[in-house]
Amino acid sequence: MTKILTRPVQRQLGFTLIELMVVMMIISVVVSVGMISMGGNEQSTLRAQERSVKALLSYVRDQSALKQQLYLVAADETGLTTYHLVKGRWQQDSTVEVLSWQDGLSVEWEVENSPFTQQQDLPKEGWVFWPSGDVLAGAVFIQSLQSKQATSLDNASSYSFRWNGLLQFTALDEDGFR
Repeated sequence: MTKILTRPVQRQLGFTLIELMVVMMIISVVVSVGMISMGGNEQSTLRAQERSVKALLSYVRDQSALKQQLYLVAADETGLTTYHLVKGRWQQDSTVEVLSWQDGLSVEWEVENSPFTQQQDLPKEGWVFWPSGDVLAGAVFIQSLQSKQATSLDNASSYSFRWNGLLQFTALDEDGFR
């Protein structure tokens, strides 16, 4: 009978360098994909807010012309509220839903301060819509709070637009210029 010599099995006490490198590669790929997908979501949130504001302004202009009433879209820290003038008093329009600013966004706006708005007893600062289809010119600047905190301007995510008295929209660059 032949005797087979066997060596005692040595137990591995740690990970090999190759195993650690493979794990690090997998983690880096997962983090990269996550960062890319989060950036796209931020852009879609900004675009959705921009489209919502433009749609609301267009809708209010149409309602003003159809109902032959003065309307006001007032901006504040929470969103846009619509008012209409009834018997000389501004009342919140219950048929138009309040447009709230989405979480994670910083929104600023410009309202042209005309002599007409100074004469009216407006409930809040905002844009007036006339039954003729005219509107007070203005601008909206929408920026992601994450990009606002970023130190590099290359990472800034924002959408800004301006409109004239006929509610024709013009996109603005990061500095607020055409």
